[in-house]
Amino acid sequence: MAAAVLLGLIVIVAIVSVTRFVTMSAFGLTPSAIAPPAFLVINVLVTMVAAGFGGYLCVRRAPRDRAALSAAILFVLFLGAGVVAGKAMATPTQPLWFQAMVTLLGASGLLSGLVIGASARAKRAS
Repeated sequence: MAAAVLLGLIVIVAIVSVTRFVTMSAFGLTPSAIAPPAFLVINVLVTMVAAGFGGYLCVRRAPRDRAALSAAILFVLFLGAGVVAGKAMATPTQPLWFQAMVTLLGASGLLSGLVIGASARAKRAS
């Protein structure tokens, strides 16, 4: 169970971190620069997709009787990490409102991935 949650977290963090690094480089942003709307949109969309993929992997890899608990733990950790990251990374490039929005929309992506993973798992079991 812990491995499934850890896998989901690692996938989410890796995809989001790489994307933010690449988009900051592509837009030539420094930590003190104001981010253009395209940068913000790209990061929101990638966070939603990464969270969905991480949630999907978590549910698919979790033991059958622990899938719901694994999903709940991943969801709580995702929200907690979003709060911590939001406070730590609040800069003009990524203002606090942006971090809150990314966390909430990422949570919707995570829930979507969890549901898709559970559905795929149920289809395989039947």
